Amino acid sequence: MKEKGFSLIEVLISLFIFIFILISLLSLTTTCLFIKRNSEINFLSSKITAEKLEYLKSMPFENVALKPGIYREELVLKSHKKIYIRKWKISNLSSNLKRIEIQVWEKNHPERFHSFPFNNFYSFIFHKKIG
Repeated sequence: MKEKGFSLIEVLISLFIFIFILISLLSLTTTCLFIKRNSEINFLSSKITAEKLEYLKSMPFENVALKPGIYREELVLKSHKKIYIRKWKISNLSSNLKRIEIQVWEKNHPERFHSFPFNNFYSFIFHKKIG
């Protein structure tokens, strides 16, 4: 007499295949969320850096805001519910050249320092217009 149904081996193999596929999908989802989060952080950091750089570039060369030194400010991004720290260093390379280096990181996660070109700084050199 032949019984209908699945044997224990068939059930175990199908269960193993199901669990393997489920774990693979969970791993893929986790990786995608991690990549998305890093992309958002990098985009916001780049945007914050570019805003400050454009602001400083718009200043006249002799402006007090471009005095050599190290400056720091907190930025509250209400739309993303995050607080970022922006730090910049201004140095004179010569009488008509300045170097601006900008760093950006999340306040609650300083280990998530965002690297930009020039050895973890976004660096910009601009010169005084002559004539």
